[in-house]
Amino acid sequence: MALAHAIGGDRLAAQGGPADPATRSSSSPSPSPVQEARAKAVCATCQVLTECRSYALKAGEADGIWGGLTPEERRRSRVPEGVRRPAAS
Repeated sequence: MALAHAIGGDRLAAQGGPADPATRSSSSPSPSPVQEARAKAVCATCQVLTECRSYALKAGEADGIWGGLTPEERRRSRVPEGVRRPAAS
């Protein structure tokens, strides 16, 4: 069961249905800056932000806003600054 923010509310909802804009799948286009800002605004008021962020980092969630972080922000938080990953062969 995926965790997804309820847009328009400030609570985390456990949903098994289609992904909402805050948890967009990789087959969907990237969210616009406005969509990203709206999703982060929901996260900012969420009572489970820390738990959501922790889950996303541990599970390696690759898409969507989780715990107020974009996929790029989550990648940066997992890899210490200055450390480079080996190039793919």
